[in-house]
Amino acid sequence: MARFSNLVLIGVVSTLGVAFAGQVLAQTPVIPESEGASHLRSMPERRDRSWREKRLEEMAAAVRRNPDDAKQLASYGLALVHAGRHDEGLNALNRASSKAGLEPEVNLLYAKALIRTGSPEQAIEKALEVTRSPLATQDEIGEAYSVAGFARWRQGSISGAEAYLRQAIKHTPKNAGALLNLGLVLYGSDRRSAGIASMEKAARLAPDDARIQRIMADLYDNMGQSEKSLAAWEKVSAARPDDVQVRLKIATGWLAQEQAAKAVPHLLVAVEESQEPKEARQAHVLLATAFAQTERYEEAREQAKEAQQLGADMSELL
Repeated sequence: MARFSNLVLIGVVSTLGVAFAGQVLAQTPVIPESEGASHLRSMPERRDRSWREKRLEEMAAAVRRNPDDAKQLASYGLALVHAGRHDEGLNALNRASSKAGLEPEVNLLYAKALIRTGSPEQAIEKALEVTRSPLATQDEIGEAYSVAGFARWRQGSISGAEAYLRQAIKHTPKNAGALLNLGLVLYGSDRRSAGIASMEKAARLAPDDARIQRIMADLYDNMGQSEKSLAAWEKVSAARPDDVQVRLKIATGWLAQEQAAKAVPHLLVAVEESQEPKEARQAHVLLATAFAQTERYEEAREQAKEAQQLGADMSELL
């Protein structure tokens, strides 16, 4: 059964900061992700190639133990597609589909993989098979329409995408992914008020979804609503506590609002977790600033020294 309460979303989310700067927001809808792929995208492990390969090996072993389990095989196939092993993944999904018949979950996984591999028309066909299946739940039908909406957008049809997304919401009114995507489509086609309302509803339904909250943070930042933006970034950080870039983003925002005390906890984590010298230097510079603003001068000097050892110059520390 599809589970919209804890959907993980995928897509070109990393470009959202750029997207909100112009009229290309409608180019950033996202697809609901399923378990097979979400296992490969947790933080911070998603950056670890060896961890990803290990997870794929575990899934392959499970398939070998239960070769007739179509859902497990389909999840493995989608995970392979997400890992860039498209031919292997589609082969596994094709085998799963032949085993499953009208099983909705397998066809949903297949549809998502077809989008990933650049076959939106085939993805729509697979998704619509789910909507006609007598075995499909309302959640699965809603998710299928949501996937079809994304695929239609990929084909360049905004009206087609909107129609499918509205069908998704009709069947699953609390489908945060569909509401978010509909909002993105509306916002990008100059129906901004309706788009914002739909995205805000999605954010309320999924307060712990880091990707939805990241989109809202960028939206509010673009609108000049810094307090709302920071509140959304705080939710992103709560969901992804090891994401140093998010910590630095939040800290910079609090410092700009002269609320250094709220920046310090984020910067202490950033200093400890930074993996790149440039990232670490920025964390130390900002922490020195935050300590100075909160009159913790000795600690500020220590952080300034650390920043200088990493290549920071005096202009960064003023």
